[in-house]
Formats: sequence, structure tokens, C-alpha cells
Amino acid sequence: MKFSLKPKERLDELYGRKEDVKKIKKSIKRDGSITLVYGPKGIGKTSAIISTKNSLNSSKTIDVIYLDMTRFLELNDHIGYQKFTSSFHDAVQESMNKRIIERFARKLQKNGEVIISPISTPLFQLMLRFKDNNKEENQGFIDLLEKLNEWCEQKNRKAVIVIDEAQLLRKIHGNILRSVFYAYKHLNSISFAFVGSEAGIHKVFLEEESPLYGLDDMTEIRLKPLDRDSAISYLKDGFEDRGYEFSKKDGKRVYEKIGGNPEWLTLYGINAIKYENSDKAIRRTIEVAKVQFVNELMDFLSISNPIDNPSITRNKFTKLMNEWKKGDKWEDIDQTLLSITGNKISEEDRKRIRSMLSNYPGLINDI
Repeated sequence: MKFSLKPKERLDELYGRKEDVKKIKKSIKRDGSITLVYGPKGIGKTSAIISTKNSLNSSKTIDVIYLDMTRFLELNDHIGYQKFTSSFHDAVQESMNKRIIERFARKLQKNGEVIISPISTPLFQLMLRFKDNNKEENQGFIDLLEKLNEWCEQKNRKAVIVIDEAQLLRKIHGNILRSVFYAYKHLNSISFAFVGSEAGIHKVFLEEESPLYGLDDMTEIRLKPLDRDSAISYLKDGFEDRGYEFSKKDGKRVYEKIGGNPEWLTLYGINAIKYENSDKAIRRTIEVAKVQFVNELMDFLSISNPIDNPSITRNKFTKLMNEWKKGDKWEDIDQTLLSITGNKISEEDRKRIRSMLSNYPGLINDI
């Protein structure tokens, strides 16, 4: 089902992401690489990385371990270090177990009635190293990484560790990124891909306080909204999938109003079918999009929820958007940002804010 808010799992389900996927694959295949995949909420980061991960399932030299940090969202303040390492341990087991079954099934199918034991596979041997009775109480993240790297070197394989919603790493007691930096320097058979919001990835990985700050060969891949043709194709296919007609003219109008964020396009499709009214669907979608957009901007500016901080008013954000629309000088925009945050904005942050705002001209015009 195309109009679904669940992440896509196959490359053929993605629209307008061919070049992005190519960049992700090229980066994560490099020995000891660190890849940052980021973008606005709903842009399709998880879909892109899961689809890429699944496309590598048939690889004979690469194993992908996927950990979704949203499993920790119930923990409001901090994530225990041991809880994280335990979850990583489980992610290795889960990934390996799934791959063993898939590869074993393919071998059986390929070889007819020839019986091949999965116990002989390299993946099974790795899983034995991570089995529950070897799960030491005080086993550190580096210990697990070294064990994984040792196995990879012995089998001439490569492990790619994907951490989704990686901005949540800042909630962990203990600096996991120091372990990542150690792996970057010493464990060449392991690569990392960190996926998350633009604001969160910037804070965790690209600010001076980060142990990874300044690494020249850290690859940044920023996912952008779909172009108009890709967005219209997605809408058209989505409506036809549900048995509705959808013209290119309708697609252009929707794109002008809400832009090319895949989640927003999906919300429009769901609402249009639900209400059987395109204008109402656009309005409902923009209501959700506004909240997401403002929350992301606030997160980037390190602002608490306006409800908790009465000095942060919607009027100030509206003023900021209006100044951006009018093309006012950055001096004027800086003053508004100063009144919102209480801090001056660096040149680097200016570039990132400019990038965030310029991606959603349709939405900003409606604010």
C-alpha cells in the first residue's frame, strides 16, 4: 500500500531516491567509514536506510546490523549505558538470525534437495559469539565492537552498524561516540551509518563538543524533499493503487501547497480519500506539517516547548517566516532569532537555517 506512514522496505517502493541510495551504498561500503544521513521529519530517512539495508541482504561480504533508537523513547530523560549495549547485543543477534534463515532458504532452493546445515555458515558462527549465555553484565560497547571486528577479519567480511534516530544517542549515560571514534581509528572492518533529524545529527556529531568533530572523511548525506515530478508520480500511483484517478494538474497544485515531503504527501493522500475533498485534505495536511516544521526549527535552535516557555510565541516564528519570505537582510532575521533564542546565531547555523527554510517554500507561504 503506497499511502502508508510505515517505512518502505524495498528500493522499488522509493520515489526520487535513486541517487541518495547510491551515495549511501558507496559510503557504507568503505572500510571504517562513518556516514550521516539526515533531513527533516518525514523526508524518508528510515525508508531509504531500511530499503538499502534490505537490498544488501544477498551480499556475500557485508552484514548490516540495524538498531532503531525509538525503542528507548519511553525513557524520558536518560538511557542507561548497559541498556544500550544490551540492545545492541540483541540487534546483532536479531540481524544475524534473520540473515541465516534467509541465506539458508536460498541455498536450499538453489541446491534442490541437497541438505546444507545453517550451522556451517559464518553468520551462525558469529551468532554463537553473541548468544545469551555470553552476554556479560558489564560488557562494554567497545568489547562488542571488537568481538564483531575480529569475526569480520577472520571471515573477510564487513559489518555495517546502522543506528536510526541517532539524535537520541545524546540521552545515553556515557559517551557512545568515544567508542565510535575508537572503532573508526582501530576497527577497519566496521562501518557506521547514523540516521536522524537534521537538528539532532548536527548537535550530536557536528558540533565542537562531539568526539567525531572535524573528521574529514565523515560523509554527510542530506535527504531533500522530492522534486515535483517524483512527488506527482508518487501521488498518482498512490491514488491509482486505491482505485482513484489523479491528474497531473491536481498533482502540481498539491505540490505547490505542501511541497515534496513524502510523509506530507502521504498524509494528503490519506486525507483526500478519507474526506473526498482535496482542499480539506490540503488544509489538514498543512496543520500537521506546520507543527512538525516549527518543532524541528525549535529543536535546532535548542528551544524548549513554547508551552513550557511562554516567551516563545507563535507570533515570533510567524515574524521569522515573514522576514524570510520578504527576503529581508540577515541582520533583521538575526534580530528575530535573537529575540526567540536569546543567543546570536553563528554563520554555520545561518546556513543550516537557510537550508531548512528554503526547502519548504509552499509551507512557509502558508504560515
